[in-house]
Amino acid sequence: MTYLFLGSNDWADCCGRVSRALNLAAATAHFGRDVAYAASHIGGGGFVPVARVWTFNKHPYGYPTDVTGPEPTDELRAWCRQGVDWVLTTGDGGVHHTARMRDMLGLQGVNVATLQVGSFCRADPIVARDADEAFGSRVRFVGADLLRFYRDDEAAVPFLAPCESPVASIDETVTTVSHSPSNPGMKGTEHIVPIAEEECARAGVRFDLIHGVNAEDARQRRAASAIFIDQFNFHVGGFGQSVTDAAA
Repeated sequence: MTYLFLGSNDWADCCGRVSRALNLAAATAHFGRDVAYAASHIGGGGFVPVARVWTFNKHPYGYPTDVTGPEPTDELRAWCRQGVDWVLTTGDGGVHHTARMRDMLGLQGVNVATLQVGSFCRADPIVARDADEAFGSRVRFVGADLLRFYRDDEAAVPFLAPCESPVASIDETVTTVSHSPSNPGMKGTEHIVPIAEEECARAGVRFDLIHGVNAEDARQRRAASAIFIDQFNFHVGGFGQSVTDAAA
């Protein structure tokens, strides 16, 4: 099976994570070797990726990307000509970008699945569901905190983005509490920081506000934390990808 994610953005690198996990699993089977060997040989040895991601915009926080820009690359077009089984949205909200990009690649009639993993669905789940159905999606991958809006939808399944590879272990000589808001206004940072700073000072531990760094730096600093604060926002109501990375 082959999978192509299409959309304007890939927030939190959700589709990139899934794509890399699918390719790693396929490469491990292809080479008949362990995961480490397969990971080091993806892109060579005759292995053809089974999953790709094309987004209109490059990720602003420095996550690794596949294809970005207003036009598909010749290499992506060639990959598509070998056959695409599923086209999926990237969870950025609507489906119009995905439909336009699918048409640019000549992939009408391919199975369609949609992702609802963010604020678009949270703000107006009825519009999100209607868009899914109008697009003809056969499967709806839904974030855990949004499944309540899809209770009666037999096509809805939980969306679980895989974690990236392990990072540095915690330095047990320093206790750190951290918070890494991609969007401070969305994550409730203005409420988190004063409380966290006060409580950390009282407890004699370090508070690390991780902001304005690239994705890998943020991941390393989250991993060095004993406690991670994801978000505190009534309108969000769920755990984001950052907390999954921190727990891993």
